[in-house]
Amino acid sequence: MFKVMEEYNWDSFVVITSLYPGYEAYVDHVKTFTDTSYFIWELQDVLTFDMSADGMNDMRALRLLQQIDAQVLLVYCSHEEANYLFSMAAGAGLDGPGYIWIIPSLAVGNPDIAPPESFPVGLISIITDRWRMSLRKRVRDGVAIVVKGVQSFRKQRGFIPEGHSDCHNPVKPLAANDTLFRHMLNVTWEHNDFTFNSNGYLVNPAMIIITLDRERQWDKVGTYEMGILQMRYPVWPRFGSYLEPVSDYRHLTVATLEERPFVIVEAVDPSTGTCVSNTVPCRRQSNKTET
Repeated sequence: MFKVMEEYNWDSFVVITSLYPGYEAYVDHVKTFTDTSYFIWELQDVLTFDMSADGMNDMRALRLLQQIDAQVLLVYCSHEEANYLFSMAAGAGLDGPGYIWIIPSLAVGNPDIAPPESFPVGLISIITDRWRMSLRKRVRDGVAIVVKGVQSFRKQRGFIPEGHSDCHNPVKPLAANDTLFRHMLNVTWEHNDFTFNSNGYLVNPAMIIITLDRERQWDKVGTYEMGILQMRYPVWPRFGSYLEPVSDYRHLTVATLEERPFVIVEAVDPSTGTCVSNTVPCRRQSNKTET
């Protein structure tokens, strides 16, 4: 998320969250990252409010949104709450081309289904690259991680441990009995890095950047993998050099300006015997021989 913002110099922003579980950790992470980053960020404000349809909530949400001055808005909420938020944002005039909204994958919902009408065109999200991956491929990768872990365990211990759980009894293993699971933390499968941290999350997940286009379809516009960001557009298509609204009409205007060359070489002025103004230094040549 911050890599994309840094790419386009979107350094000044506002954070908007609902009361969805995890919002406090989200805000803490944003503050910690911006405080310790080499890039100079300006977190203008953090707005947290209930995003459920209610008369009192509507008034408070609209009042808070109308106070926003930033053009970049980071959101943390659920899919249903995002629908409510963007309905309120439209009433506050924050859904035009001069505003950039960035939402988490949980607010996107199913990318294969058209989003609610309240979602503004140009909405950005960062989701896992497994968005368009078939269920068969995902299951295959999951089984491969388990098999590779068991192979590593057997190579080190000489035997395969017996299972004591099943899908109907997903008991979390005790910390003292995680020997097998440690062998699943660093797995490489078909050139894919499946390295997990102690909490079970991928250390280097491959992500893709999607945006809601004018046909209201989610369009892939970039990738982030192994710390490298690649975007389709060198400049965000809906804006100029820095958040300048542009017309939706695509046209090209070519203008030329007549200008004298920077270096002008002229003969000596015959009347004065000196160089003509705005030329390089010169001198009159003598065509006689000294005896």
